[in-house]
Amino acid sequence: MTQEKLTCETGEFNGYPTIGFKDGDKYIFSIGLRKANIVVEHIDAIKAFVTEQAKVAKADTSSPSKKDLIAALAKLMKGK
Repeated sequence: MTQEKLTCETGEFNGYPTIGFKDGDKYIFSIGLRKANIVVEHIDAIKAFVTEQAKVAKADTSSPSKKDLIAALAKLMKGK
């Protein structure tokens, strides 16, 4: 991912609402309402995951950045 600010934009897929995460003009991934609700319900676990992985990588673990959270979500969503 580049140093540009990551953005989100809403859309739809087959008539269902989605939210997409972009790095500049490049889409990273998008999810629908069902998976977005799962993320909201488990945001603390996702933050803990990012923090723990940062420790493993010997990175700064003070607080996961928005970019780190989106990257972790992208990895998690690939497994779904």
